[in-house]
Amino acid sequence: MARMSPNVAKKSLGLQKNGKLSQCPDMPNCVCTAHKEDKAHIAKPMTFNGSPAEAKTCLKEILAKKEGYTIVEEKDNYLRVEVVSGIFKFVDDVEFHFQPENKEIHFRSASRLGYWDIGANRKRMKQLKQLFEATGI
Repeated sequence: MARMSPNVAKKSLGLQKNGKLSQCPDMPNCVCTAHKEDKAHIAKPMTFNGSPAEAKTCLKEILAKKEGYTIVEEKDNYLRVEVVSGIFKFVDDVEFHFQPENKEIHFRSASRLGYWDIGANRKRMKQLKQLFEATGI
């Protein structure tokens, strides 16, 4: 059984040559909205009504209130966040890709280490999506 390692995880970060976030590895410790064909890892993207700048500002405000969340990279249409778990101090990578043309924010949340995350990445993104969409932006 393959396991994720920090070196492998870091190679999959950032927007890829196809302009999308990376696909999840063949492990149950990742969730992503950018690859509909990957039924095991797919989720629905966040949607926004305002401008991309407003959406990004709002999302950053939500992330700033979360314990253990640190924005480590920011570009016009991209955010990368490192999330440190409370008890074991595992680091997960969360990425957001803002797509103004369809008013969506695609995301990918993946564990850097191990194989199974007990659904932590999916739960995290469901909560963030609910918080974001509740703002109405």
